[in-house]
Amino acid sequence: MTQNEIQIVLEIIIIGLGLYLAFIKSYMEEKGKNLATKEDISAITKQIEGVKSEIEIQKDISKQKRELKYEALLKSLNLIDAYLSNFILDSTIEKQYATAEETRECYNNLILSCDNQETIDTFVKIMMEEKPKDILGTQYVLKELQGYRNIIRKELGFGEALVTNSNYIWISNVPYELKK
Repeated sequence: MTQNEIQIVLEIIIIGLGLYLAFIKSYMEEKGKNLATKEDISAITKQIEGVKSEIEIQKDISKQKRELKYEALLKSLNLIDAYLSNFILDSTIEKQYATAEETRECYNNLILSCDNQETIDTFVKIMMEEKPKDILGTQYVLKELQGYRNIIRKELGFGEALVTNSNYIWISNVPYELKK
């Protein structure tokens, strides 16, 4: 082989090697980009899953709080009913009873679940403040009960305050009630 032919073969090899290396370089760069993209997608997916998980946890907490709030508010109304059945001096009213333990548990649940301080304050005001056991004391407690119900409606997001007939704020007895 002549010097010229060797030089041409070497140039072809060098060009071929250059093309091959250019291809390898391009291929490796593309692979690197793909790997980086996969890693980015993996990291983003993990972040999305973490956010989804946090949202689910917050939804569960909100649901539990709502259930606790509803039960505590309903229990507070039942405790007020028991209180009123013993507070109002009327021998025709059948007395209901509640324990201090039930009342404390309800109070604790109200504190844990209610967002409106007025809800808790009004419950305590009705249950704990001394009032005269006469018509004025009765009217005061019934007025507070009417206000408390509307505070509860607001606390639960059940709408605006309702105005009820002042003669029927609290049902003391019903004419068709069956006696045991």
